[in-house]
Amino acid sequence: MANDFSGSIAQNNIAFTISTSITAVVGDNYYTPMIFIDDTSADTNIVTPASVFPAILTVNASNFGDLTIGTLKDWLTSFYAENSISEINIVTYNGATALYGGLTAGYNAYKTLSYQKFVFESGTDNAAKIALATLCEADVLLSQFWSGTSEGGALVNPMIAGLAFDIADANSDARIVYSAQTGIEPALTSLGLALNRINATGTPVGNRVDYNSTLSVKASGTTGGADNSNVTATGMTNLKLNKVGFFETVGNGTGAVACYGDQTIGGKYVGAEWFKSYFQYINQVNCAQYLTDSTNPKYKTESTYQGILGMVRASAQPFQETGVISNFAITAPTFLKLPATAGDTITIPNCWSATFNRGVSNVNVQGTLFITA
Repeated sequence: MANDFSGSIAQNNIAFTISTSITAVVGDNYYTPMIFIDDTSADTNIVTPASVFPAILTVNASNFGDLTIGTLKDWLTSFYAENSISEINIVTYNGATALYGGLTAGYNAYKTLSYQKFVFESGTDNAAKIALATLCEADVLLSQFWSGTSEGGALVNPMIAGLAFDIADANSDARIVYSAQTGIEPALTSLGLALNRINATGTPVGNRVDYNSTLSVKASGTTGGADNSNVTATGMTNLKLNKVGFFETVGNGTGAVACYGDQTIGGKYVGAEWFKSYFQYINQVNCAQYLTDSTNPKYKTESTYQGILGMVRASAQPFQETGVISNFAITAPTFLKLPATAGDTITIPNCWSATFNRGVSNVNVQGTLFITA
């Protein structure tokens, strides 16, 4: 093709004017995981570790390999093996501060930026994980604690030791995934699979956290995962009883595995809590924007009331399209029947209802075979 653009009609006579606008993506914190790492571990896992704490580093599929090293890089390699769209926030905290004060400071500084939170902790001490789980449990709108474990205690029921037991004993909760495979963070890997698809909401929010097939990791096994072995039948039974997720083979001869389990150890459904928190957050922000629109002032009127209900309805529609929820209905009373409130407050009781739909994990097909003699 000739290079004749210079001086041409296209250059001289045709004008396209494009303005640049930077738009905040409301709610992207609900699909941007966060990993907390103490400063000592950061020295051997981050290429350029911070010197002032807390500090934050954001990585993606393109740059994590240049910014991280060591075990943390291994974790991210597993996360990004089948995920090219997610960012991860890495927060470095002062690990020398007593009673995990540095972790708390890092959490308070950056907690609003990510919903699913992890902690980088080597060995089986679990103290930092318990501390972060406790922080998240007190702040469930903005935080959900996730963690992998390779401890055999998860395979025993009733549990008497290990991460899941320790977190429950601290009256906290977590999404925990068991794997004996080294070099991965199994819960982080399973989340990476969940975040790898944009659904009808325009986000990954509401995607299944289990039953996502992958060849990138091994079955949870008992031999380090190198041979793609499943845990024993007894182990599977106990993991299910303990509500601890695990990877098992799909069974199609390819070696593919998928994570089984969609609950926290406390029995909450991970996807439902994710949806609830996101839905509350996004509607709080939308309502704030609606009420502060200076071009269209809002007053305590039927019009404002219907605008708020319409906002809630619009937020729910994409989740109905994905099948995450069904039977959505606005159940609020009419404006005239709202409970009386003084001043500038509107209280809307029983505004909406919906059914959260869990993913299908078991199928039973019955039939009859007739033999004619």
